[in-house]
Amino acid sequence: MELDKPPRDITVSEGDREKYSWLSTKFNLEVKQIFLLAVKVGFFYGLRDKVKNHRSIAQFSTFSDDDIKDMITIAYAELESDSAIFDGKKVVGICEEYATGGISKLYKQFAGANKEDVKIIEDMVDELANEVK
Repeated sequence: MELDKPPRDITVSEGDREKYSWLSTKFNLEVKQIFLLAVKVGFFYGLRDKVKNHRSIAQFSTFSDDDIKDMITIAYAELESDSAIFDGKKVVGICEEYATGGISKLYKQFAGANKEDVKIIEDMVDELANEVK
């Protein structure tokens, strides 16, 4: 599945790069997998924030067709016309905003979790990460 003129890079807020790195290391996942997880968490909880001081974390070309389908599905819920669902800039922009909200929730949940919560949370992330793969 292809988007029309997607941006070369997936970007996040400058202040969130450390959160992606920390979560990537903690769960032994690629940063792009953490991005997709953050998009889904942000969408699920309705957490959508503007990206500030854009910084690249991955190139769009590294995402699989299934990843792109997930992005289009999430963007479809926000777009007002069916023709816009293949607009790469709009789709990626919406996903970046959901990822901004989602990464904050993920980081707060995992960085501040006590030891009893960590096992439950790790199981949840493993399950979600398997869906992202």
